Amino acid sequence: MACRGYKLLKDQLTLSELHSLAGLISGYEGISKQIPPENELLSNLLCKQCDFLIDGCDFADNRSGPPCGGYILIRLLLSISAGDGPDSMPACDKP
Repeated sequence: MACRGYKLLKDQLTLSELHSLAGLISGYEGISKQIPPENELLSNLLCKQCDFLIDGCDFADNRSGPPCGGYILIRLLLSISAGDGPDSMPACDKP
């Protein structure tokens, strides 16, 4: 079993590229405690297909907890690829 976000990234990126992504979120202290707004695309792509969903996920179930690291990283990558960059992410996505 593994985080669905990690599996998705691992299938698309080299190990070196994955390692470099760690630096992308290192400047976002507390980002893992943030609860981002609803994102149906990511929920369908990641949450509903995640191995851990069967045991319950506070984020997917009722948004009472933060999303997993894979969700956070992919959300940040999508924001950057859209040309928005991490500085334009909604306030609840920032530390």
